[in-house]
Amino acid sequence: MRASAARPAAVALAVASVVSARSPRVHVFMNVYAPDGGGHAPEIVDETLSYINASALRPADTRYATIGDASIGATVDERCRAYGLACRRLSHARKGGEERTLAPLHEFCIKRPNAAVAYVHDKGSYHARPTTAPWRRFLLRAVASRE
Repeated sequence: MRASAARPAAVALAVASVVSARSPRVHVFMNVYAPDGGGHAPEIVDETLSYINASALRPADTRYATIGDASIGATVDERCRAYGLACRRLSHARKGGEERTLAPLHEFCIKRPNAAVAYVHDKGSYHARPTTAPWRRFLLRAVASRE
């Protein structure tokens, strides 16, 4: 999919899963941004992890990078435990963007070209608009689907 100049967020939101017969378990990479005080991030994290947990993905693990309020890492860890998911934090930065998640995802894919991966983005944690939650849920359903 090519992103147009009018929709640069489409590149960041190109939630994609690559499934390989050689690697039936998927490695999930998740981007998590939390403004000071958390904002909507805890609810978005819970929603995202619940989709992953209930999905056909069979996640081998979930790797996440946090940006902004560092306390969101404890929320992610707690929700991972609650859903029985094996999660680990890649990094934390006060400022940054999706590159905090995409760069490790790229390195992972280079080292493991036959691995199955999925990238999920916490759309709506930075800009909460009426359209972002339905869009995020649509993309989560897509990446969590067997189809």
